[in-house]
Amino acid sequence: MPDTIVLQPRFSVLYTALKRILLVVWLLQGLPALAFKDTDQNGNDTMIFVSDTQAPLFVERLIHRTPFNRTATGLIFDDILGKRPQQVFLLGDVVAAGSKPARWTRVDRFLDSIRKDKGAVWACLGNHEYLYSAKAGVSAFQKRFPGHSKTGYYIIRDSVAVVLLNSNLSRLTTEEQRRQEAFYQEALSTLDRNDSVRVIIVACHHAPYSNSKVVGSNLKVREQFAVPFLQTKKGLLFLSGHSHNFEHFRIGGKTFLVIGGGGGIRQHLNTGADRIECENDGCHPAFHYLMVKRQVAALQITCRALKDDLSAFENVLSLTINGAHAASR
Repeated sequence: MPDTIVLQPRFSVLYTALKRILLVVWLLQGLPALAFKDTDQNGNDTMIFVSDTQAPLFVERLIHRTPFNRTATGLIFDDILGKRPQQVFLLGDVVAAGSKPARWTRVDRFLDSIRKDKGAVWACLGNHEYLYSAKAGVSAFQKRFPGHSKTGYYIIRDSVAVVLLNSNLSRLTTEEQRRQEAFYQEALSTLDRNDSVRVIIVACHHAPYSNSKVVGSNLKVREQFAVPFLQTKKGLLFLSGHSHNFEHFRIGGKTFLVIGGGGGIRQHLNTGADRIECENDGCHPAFHYLMVKRQVAALQITCRALKDDLSAFENVLSLTINGAHAASR
């Protein structure tokens, strides 16, 4: 093979461009994460967060005999689309098994509808994305969310930074865990110092605090993700799913919400004396999603839920949080 490649003049420009692209790709491979800055397209400044939209697995349908989960997810998707959101965040367990192409059909229609309306969709991995074949599941997930990085990334929109993390810690190699930890620490420090950022939201799939009798609290996520979040100046909201409930906790002066009501099988909550104290203890809607809007340096949060008979949606909780206090009604 010759040491020097000689191109005809008409190919020289193309060759130069190709070299530049390859250089950029090579440089990006060494970066621990990605950061994005988004602009609004149609004036809708409300961000949507939803988690656990997976349909029940066959064995779950046999055991629980709950026929309404898929219907509820479809209604949630329709309600979200009706609001024409420009920023949608899916917090894992998007489908029942990420490695199965047929599981993505309805989600793909949802994603296409948002993107055709010039909206953006961001996501983090849940445990169901790894089910059966982790390699195939993560590949299918990455195809649908090309901006995703499995060792953490963030976007900045309307002065709000949303940090998305991979809480499937046992699925990460030692090096990947190290990269995510380094990214997270640097991201929080950078965002705290960034004058254009007023609020930080951290999100992942597994809940650091939950009274679910099925999955409970994830102590590793609490240690690695929640503790650094509690030390931030601008961190106001920590979101997660995995527990198929709506749970509201006030920890260390900051707000933690579990929003796992996208359609998964409902999980019973611990109501005993050893449970974690929960705010708005009477508010645990089965199927729901979250609307978040910035107000100066505060966040206006609304939990939008399906009625028990699936007949309509209602706003079941309105919460305003800032760095000093939280007020709900």
